Amino acid sequence: MNTLKIKIDYKPLNAFQNTKVLNGSNRQSYNTNTQNFQPDRRIDPYVIKVECGVNDPHNYINGLVNENLSDVVWKISRGNRLLEITQTDKEFKIGKDKEKGMLTVYKNLLDTEASTIVFTAKYLEPKSKRVVNFQESFDLLTIPVAKTPLILDTNTPVGNKLNPIENSKGLLCLAELFEETNKVPAAYYWFLDGKEITDSNGFTGSKTEKLFVPISKITKVGTNIKCEVVDCTIDLLDLIQDTINNDSQVKDATDKFNKGEITQDKYNEIYNERVSSITTETKLPVGYRPVKKPSKVWKGDYLLIKQYPEYIPIILSPDSVYPESKTVQVEMTINANFGIIKEPEKYFNVKWLKQPDGKFKYQGFNINIDINDIKILSETDKEIDYVIEELL
Repeated sequence: MNTLKIKIDYKPLNAFQNTKVLNGSNRQSYNTNTQNFQPDRRIDPYVIKVECGVNDPHNYINGLVNENLSDVVWKISRGNRLLEITQTDKEFKIGKDKEKGMLTVYKNLLDTEASTIVFTAKYLEPKSKRVVNFQESFDLLTIPVAKTPLILDTNTPVGNKLNPIENSKGLLCLAELFEETNKVPAAYYWFLDGKEITDSNGFTGSKTEKLFVPISKITKVGTNIKCEVVDCTIDLLDLIQDTINNDSQVKDATDKFNKGEITQDKYNEIYNERVSSITTETKLPVGYRPVKKPSKVWKGDYLLIKQYPEYIPIILSPDSVYPESKTVQVEMTINANFGIIKEPEKYFNVKWLKQPDGKFKYQGFNINIDINDIKILSETDKEIDYVIEELL
């Protein structure tokens, strides 16, 4: 028996593709002052999807074919080499099944590491065995920027002068690190006389931005407090990323995505919602310090002084006395800007009537002067002298 073979001549498939950015950007800025990335892809990843489709002149299939792609390969350039991105690479997530053609990039790149991502894949039309190849590439770019340097703002919220009459506790020293108007997460170290201050001997807040200095450590000649502040922006970003990685909702979504129970779009929706929430809520612990103190620190100085307010002594005494009197009563009160100081003997000592040996005969705020001393002063046309000593 003779046979006749007639070959079916299929027209080639017409391929088309479109790259969609689902999240983030292929561009980053790198702050050379703070060594931070914006956006930080560990928290705000770059997500793209190469939509692969075919138009079939014979109408066997038309439209997107991502789910049926084969030989899907993602590569990233390293210098002159192209290295394959694998499913186990933690800096990337490769879409599977319906999400073939999708790539999530968590990797931050320095400006010296600008790279190209290359995507390749095949599609085999099952009836005619026609094959079409897809290829796409895009660049990851990092732009170095030198933003406004960090500035340490130091101040004393209630002033640097302690009036022990009204304040028997102490003063506050405040240190805040800013980038422009934004407060920067930081670690704090406080010092007195070259030694690091701890929460003891009346000091509190020694690992925070606000140090309380007790009155016992403040002198009338001045107490010099020093601080050193460390930028902990990267530490906070690491904490945020660690919190995201260990978040139960993110873990659950990742597990469902890997099992094909949810789409990449749904995974991204859950992931981005949790990232936004965690980024807003996460703060460094109070009193946080890095394991190793960095060499770059911002320094501040504070001079705290124990000082009375301006005051005026008021003396109450008779203008004249009879020579038969035995004593003359003299009383002193002290007025400050807030009124008469109560119990002035707690803060001052008054001495009266200086003697030839330099000592004073009377002491106190309410004294009785012997009439003979008054007569001697009167005969020599002298007045009662006195001195006020501050008990600081």
